[in-house]
Amino acid sequence: MISKIQTNNSNYPNFKGTYIVQIPYNAFANSENIKECSKLVGDEMSKLMRPNKFLQKCNKLLNMFNSKLFCYPERFSYMFSKTGMDVNNMNNSIKWLRENTGLPIADVLRENFHSFFIYTNKEAHNVLKEITSACKNTRVPEFCEKYTDPKMIAIAMNAKIGVALDKGLEKQYNNAITYEIENLSELGEIAQKIRKADKK
Repeated sequence: MISKIQTNNSNYPNFKGTYIVQIPYNAFANSENIKECSKLVGDEMSKLMRPNKFLQKCNKLLNMFNSKLFCYPERFSYMFSKTGMDVNNMNNSIKWLRENTGLPIADVLRENFHSFFIYTNKEAHNVLKEITSACKNTRVPEFCEKYTDPKMIAIAMNAKIGVALDKGLEKQYNNAITYEIENLSELGEIAQKIRKADKK
């Protein structure tokens, strides 16, 4: 049984290309590897969703995204921060990083669930623009003044970019349609629901 939860917001019609699919950890064989889970979800959904040339082009630049649709786990500030810490072999929590940087880094959307953002159409294009803008406007000097450890500088920069993306995408986040499923076999039905919603 698929449970559909729609965010109540009068601005929704302006953002009909952002969706969230929430899946319990126990639906995955390796739930701790969120990037692997994200690729699996994106690959599975893309089998039933018509490829878009724009998405195919931008996905070549952003290897975190699936080859046929924009699929990204959790909010950007959470994943950018987590990735920054993983790459720099720092095992501290998101809470620790939030306290030490003073940045409003998001937690996971829902405990014991992986939440995957699916972006389509104009919303996918807007995400790409926001990523370009956030990277362009984040400067190294502000972090060099605050930290002496090169790893911490890199991690804080990643976190700052993610926070900027969250801010820029706030309306899309708030107007997303959320689907909750119990296992991966239900992804096909979700893909069809998204295709149908996109045509309205």
